[in-house]
Amino acid sequence: MYRTADGGNCTGRPSDARNMSPGLLETVRLYALDQLIAANEVKAARDKHLEWILTVAGLTTARDRLSEPGDNWQDEIDRLAEMDNIVAAMEWADETSNPDVVLELFRGSM
Repeated sequence: MYRTADGGNCTGRPSDARNMSPGLLETVRLYALDQLIAANEVKAARDKHLEWILTVAGLTTARDRLSEPGDNWQDEIDRLAEMDNIVAAMEWADETSNPDVVLELFRGSM
């Protein structure tokens, strides 16, 4: 266990039920967050993540409109694998008072 810059503990276990990543990945994620906090770069990183997710959601929606129903089951599996990223981006958009972005992400994730 190590202590993060904001005083939290890193145990290497998922922090909540929807984040079921293996322990090592959670440890790396928390270490990266610790480094972002120490460098005062959390907001910039979360803004970039949100921008990336908006791009991915837009591309996915456009691609889905062009495909035949039932043709993209693999894409659906990939989309579900990205759901944690989409939820994190929605939470950040909500925290930074961007309701239009939250709705755009919600529509793109359906």
